[in-house]
Amino acid sequence: GSSNAARLTPPGGLAFSGLTNQVGVIDVDNNNLLKLIPLGNVAEDVVATPDNTRAYVAMAGPGFSGTDDPFAGIAVVDTIRLEVVNRIPLPRGIWRLAVDPSGKYLYAAGGGSYVYVSNIDPESRRFHQTDSPIEKPRERLLTDGLAVSPDGRRLFVSTYERLRLNGNVVVFNIDPEDPASAGRPMVNDINLTLHGGKWHPGEIVPVDSTRFLVTPVPHHTISQPFVFTFTATDEHSTDYQIDFFRTNLSSPEQTGAL
Repeated sequence: GSSNAARLTPPGGLAFSGLTNQVGVIDVDNNNLLKLIPLGNVAEDVVATPDNTRAYVAMAGPGFSGTDDPFAGIAVVDTIRLEVVNRIPLPRGIWRLAVDPSGKYLYAAGGGSYVYVSNIDPESRRFHQTDSPIEKPRERLLTDGLAVSPDGRRLFVSTYERLRLNGNVVVFNIDPEDPASAGRPMVNDINLTLHGGKWHPGEIVPVDSTRFLVTPVPHHTISQPFVFTFTATDEHSTDYQIDFFRTNLSSPEQTGAL
């Protein structure tokens, strides 16, 4: 079957890759497939906890699985036993996941206007329960970016106004040390514009506490897409300077400011 994004457990050793109705476990040292874990539903994304004890698998839902399994949500894999040990049900199929660096919260999104938040702290009485969802100002493509900053203060979500033509990166305050983060409020809604042209943001890659990268969703009229860089003045700022660089380094215009 087809394969989706593979995720390494941080210290190395194992990788988990979403496949059609199963998760592949790969020994990256020997490049061997150790096991196929059955799911009964399509796996679209996999993330591991910082302590490597669990992997969470985004389940696309019954409309994509070609099976009779009606489950939509997240499967929980024990990375020692290499088997599914729990499921977290959600109102719709999930395609993207992001875990905060403390390993206490898991953020999950599909299409629609919500990011779902699950407690994944084993010491919490709400372990594997779901909090109130975060409402976004607009829709997102199923595979659009979802990421948490390395310091755990910000959640970044790709959204769009016009598919492949115009969109925003939405920034939410999830800082556990900030009283103002109660309810995880939106703190910025950044339209992706370059030289008067508008772009639909796709993948989001945090670099550090003040910077992240965004790759635009490809459009058939553009032959040389860009990678956008977002830079805040400091780790507490919610305002970002947007620059870019071309993926074709032979171009005379390789970098610039928007």
